[in-house]
Amino acid sequence: MSENQPGLNLAMSDEGAANGQAVVLAHSLGATRAIWDPVAAALVASGFRVIRYDLRGHGESDVIEGRYS
Repeated sequence: MSENQPGLNLAMSDEGAANGQAVVLAHSLGATRAIWDPVAAALVASGFRVIRYDLRGHGESDVIEGRYS
């Protein structure tokens, strides 16, 4: 799944029970949301909703031209 804004494709995953308690997982620089695969699977199996995303320029998310921090 991805959320699109003009000039930005931010890749994300939203898994598990829609009415489950939500957990958001963010990765470190140089990684992707895949780093959370085992943790996300365990949380989903326990009934949680797990939301994770790729930072800009990481994994499946776009790099935007120009400077940003």
